[in-house]
Amino acid sequence: GRLTGTLPLEQGHVTRSLSLGARGLEVEDSWIALSGEGRVRLRVPQDWALVSQSHESAMFEADGVCVLLSVSCGQIQNCSVGDWACRYLENLSAHVIDLVPGAPQNMPDAEATLKWAVSRIG
Repeated sequence: GRLTGTLPLEQGHVTRSLSLGARGLEVEDSWIALSGEGRVRLRVPQDWALVSQSHESAMFEADGVCVLLSVSCGQIQNCSVGDWACRYLENLSAHVIDLVPGAPQNMPDAEATLKWAVSRIG
């Protein structure tokens, strides 16, 4: 199955579709008529070691479990170290990952699409 929701913004809207399949979680984000650049920022706890990274994917490992974040439309623009507030008043170190769409930018009424997935390897 697929679940879809839309968030109206001042100058357009963003739509997110989620599906859970045998390969893992698949996400599609679309921005319509947005004056700025669309972006998704993910935070992965530092307990997960960053094994490899490219513009198309990032692999993490913790306790013998490997997880792949893959981008099929768009790219990983940045991966840095930052904070993650997982509990009230408690900041922990985290990997901060910025995903950006691969659609035309700075075009009125253009749709920018980002497709990404998270799956367990092995």
